[in-house]
Amino acid sequence: PGPFSPTHNYGYKAVSAGLADWHDPATWLPERIESTRPLVEAPRDPALASVAASLEKGDYGKAWTEAGKSSGEAAAKVVQALSDLPKRALERAEKRRAAGCPREALDGLKKLAPRMKGVPGAESIDEAAKAWEKDAGFKKELAGEKELLATDVRAAEMAAKKATPEQIAALWRALETKYQETPLAARIRSRIE
Repeated sequence: PGPFSPTHNYGYKAVSAGLADWHDPATWLPERIESTRPLVEAPRDPALASVAASLEKGDYGKAWTEAGKSSGEAAAKVVQALSDLPKRALERAEKRRAAGCPREALDGLKKLAPRMKGVPGAESIDEAAKAWEKDAGFKKELAGEKELLATDVRAAEMAAKKATPEQIAALWRALETKYQETPLAARIRSRIE
């Protein structure tokens, strides 16, 4: 279900009590798996153990330097993967933003930027984060996501007080109308369905 609440029943409940505050694992899990998958797979070649350790820590700049000093096919694959990293990272962030998760997308870029120092094109990550923060549309998305999370809590409280599914859906429809022109609309709509 939605955000944690000490008063929420996280066990089973009747469908008639409303499921607006629950996530569908069939859609939620694949999104979470994709958004948390390593951006660069660590090589299994023992000669690149230090590169693998740096990648596992998320120290992409250090991994880039170490892989560049190494030779062989495995090192070349890591160098290529790291060369593509800024593009893949931006694509992942854009995808999370388009899925109605602007805070997660922005936080991901901000967390990644310092870890990529030294990788060619790494500056594009920091530039994208700064551009988003200045963008009025993005600011609206962030405000909408905050409101969505507050509505998750409100819907759960309503469900606990035996509100009808129609009453809870009306709450979500009002929010959907407000943010219909943003990527949040689909995320809000999923609460109605």
